[in-house]
Amino acid sequence: MNGQNETVKPVVPDPLFQSVATAVSGGMPPASESAEIQSQADASVASLVGVLSRINECFLRSSSDEVYSEVLDEILKALKSEYGILGYVDRYQRLVCPSLTRHVWDRCEMADKKIVFELDELGGVLAQVIKQRITVCVNQPVPTPSGHVPITRFLGAPLIVQDRLVGVIFLANKPSDYTQEDVCTLEMIARFLAPIVDAHIREEQEKEKRIEYEKRLAIQAQQLKRRNRQLECLAGLSDLAERGASIEEMVELTSYLLAGVFQDLPNVYSRIIFRGQVYQAESYEETEHKLSAAIFLADEYVGAVEICCPKELLDDEGFAVYRMFVNELAERLSTVLTRKKVEEEIHAFRRQTELVLEVTRTGLSIVDQECRLIYVDPWRRAVYGDYRGKTTHEYFCGTTEPCWDCPTARALRTKMRVTQERIMPREGNRPVQTTAIPFLAPDGKWYISEITVDLTDRKRWEDRLVQAERLEAIGHLAEILSREMNSPLQYLEHNLHFLRETWCEISKTLQQLAARARGSLTTSEESPLDEELLTREFPDALEETLAGVRRLAKIVQTLRTFAQPDETEKTIQDLNAVIQAAVDVTYSHVSKVADIVTEFDSTLPRIPLAAGAFGQAVSHLLLGAAEAIEKRRNQDGKGLITIRTRRLDTDWVEIEFFDNGAGMHPQERKNFLEPYFAHQPASVTSRRSLVHLYRVIVEGHQGSVDVESEENTGTRIVIRLPAQDLQKAEAHASHLTPIIASEQAAAPPDTTTFLNGNVSHISSGE
Repeated sequence: MNGQNETVKPVVPDPLFQSVATAVSGGMPPASESAEIQSQADASVASLVGVLSRINECFLRSSSDEVYSEVLDEILKALKSEYGILGYVDRYQRLVCPSLTRHVWDRCEMADKKIVFELDELGGVLAQVIKQRITVCVNQPVPTPSGHVPITRFLGAPLIVQDRLVGVIFLANKPSDYTQEDVCTLEMIARFLAPIVDAHIREEQEKEKRIEYEKRLAIQAQQLKRRNRQLECLAGLSDLAERGASIEEMVELTSYLLAGVFQDLPNVYSRIIFRGQVYQAESYEETEHKLSAAIFLADEYVGAVEICCPKELLDDEGFAVYRMFVNELAERLSTVLTRKKVEEEIHAFRRQTELVLEVTRTGLSIVDQECRLIYVDPWRRAVYGDYRGKTTHEYFCGTTEPCWDCPTARALRTKMRVTQERIMPREGNRPVQTTAIPFLAPDGKWYISEITVDLTDRKRWEDRLVQAERLEAIGHLAEILSREMNSPLQYLEHNLHFLRETWCEISKTLQQLAARARGSLTTSEESPLDEELLTREFPDALEETLAGVRRLAKIVQTLRTFAQPDETEKTIQDLNAVIQAAVDVTYSHVSKVADIVTEFDSTLPRIPLAAGAFGQAVSHLLLGAAEAIEKRRNQDGKGLITIRTRRLDTDWVEIEFFDNGAGMHPQERKNFLEPYFAHQPASVTSRRSLVHLYRVIVEGHQGSVDVESEENTGTRIVIRLPAQDLQKAEAHASHLTPIIASEQAAAPPDTTTFLNGNVSHISSGE
């Protein structure tokens, strides 16, 4: 009845009762007997209506299984039967007969008596009523199992609702035979009871479901409360981590939260063991059986979460949720503690890094793709102030417009690493080298890591190194000059002695000629002056003396050109002549180990050049080539140095130096441009002068240098210089790839750069 009590009123259909009256009268009675028959029929109908009313009242009074016994009593009285069964079919398709407990239970002597039967296990007339769903009337003894009460007469009817069997009525042992009127009466009672029993069954089923659902809800509510406490424990642990609690504080407070999870379970205790220390409540008791889950700090085992409980609870399936929680808590602890440890290590590392940055005056900043600052090191924050919400040009330059030529902007634009030397006005004009490194973050956005390295000491040591190299070169020049001037001085001295002796002879001859003129000599006296001496040897001596003087003058002039200090202003020079002067200065030293071949382009224009600095750079290259060739001299004999000049176009000229010396070792080739790379073999001392070459060519002349070298093969150095005025040279240099302002791909980590020392290309800085 949909879970609600409904009042079912008996309704007696007229045709049925007319049929009952007809059955009682045995057909159409005579007119004289119709009144009596009608009176009997009315009495039967009134009796049936009274029975149905009482049955209805029984269902209204009670909804339990007792109602079936009460209803059965009314049916037994109406049909004058000794025994009876009123049962219903439950949802499992079993016949349930609660009325058996009152009427025949004590009289039945069957060994397996019961009130619930499978429909298939019933036989005889009972099965006929159930399976065929018809009313069965038997007025003779019915076979029964052993111990069953004897049945002398039987009347049974099914309770049908919409062709569905909902119950049965079995009556037995009426003192007299069951009549057709009894059959009709029972069928009427069955028709009346069927919907009521069906509604009663539904009500009881709904009640059972409601009770079952209430139990489930109670269990789920309890489970939700427990799960809520578990989640509160996990959330409390996360909250501790968010508030910055230390590792020890998180472990201790989590042990208190864990104890609250099991507050509704008696004899269940919890604790946390961490690094040998136990965190537990005062009421903790050790038991033989326990749950345990390991705690790891990174990959290190540091403790466990333990739950002590009785064995029967440990074996309970409902306790499985606590197994999951213990594992979940241990895993969360491991994650949170590991993260905390990593954060502490990162914080310590960051503090150390910032300390190193501050001590070395190295700057570090992070910039997003809108050029807004994400991070600035503490040292520069103290100089420039708060960086939050500012762009790089606003913060460092104090301008509202971005500088599209700065390393950060170029790195964002090209997605390549950019290195550039700059002067920082707000930091005392200190020289720095800024490297902007782009990287793609997991959020899909580009960021720039900008590293600024202080170059004050480096520039100072570079200047000292260049000065030392100049002094070293002067020492070489002095040695070369002594050798170069020795030979001219020797034959000058010899010729001067010869001229002095010859002059004595000439003087005597002149005196004799004067005497002869005065008539004091006879013709027989011969002149002591040798004719060959006057006609051949004397002019030769004079010529050698003049040649020696010119040689000395040339050496002195070359030395003056070579030794003049660095020039800030360039003058228009003949490039071939400057190179030839450097060759002349070093020829005496280099020619011992190598032949020098020059292939000069006579069509080269005169170019802006600092002759002294450039000549020194060329001399360094020649001396370094001679040292490299000397290393292979015992293997290949005398070496070869080739110098070529040519015009590339109207704007550039090129000088190529090639030697077939030993070449550079990979480590030397990687570091030969580093100013502090001083621990090298003596044989490559002049190679270190390439630092000076870089400063002269790239910084001084806005040119470029390419270096190619392999061991036991040789070295090729190509220098390119601008052939026009400096303004146009600077414009052209901006299209080159400078080593101090180099752009390199962000992805390959082994890109050759001046920073890592593996330099294969040097060109003009901006």
